[in-house]
Amino acid sequence: MRMGYTGFVNDQAYAKSKFSKPYKFLVHLLIHTLGHNKGGYDESTDYIMNIITCLILNKPYNISQMIFN
Repeated sequence: MRMGYTGFVNDQAYAKSKFSKPYKFLVHLLIHTLGHNKGGYDESTDYIMNIITCLILNKPYNISQMIFN
């Protein structure tokens, strides 16, 4: 909610268009760099949202474990 998300929070995938503009760009960058899909870059999965949440709240997150899994 701190990022201005206006969609449903309990979904499996979060729509990029539901974020406010500064966070929409951050979500866009992380979907393209860490996402493993070949198309459909308008939705973010739950593990990418975990990374974004940890970045926003300044919490530690082990990204290397997610990449190797």
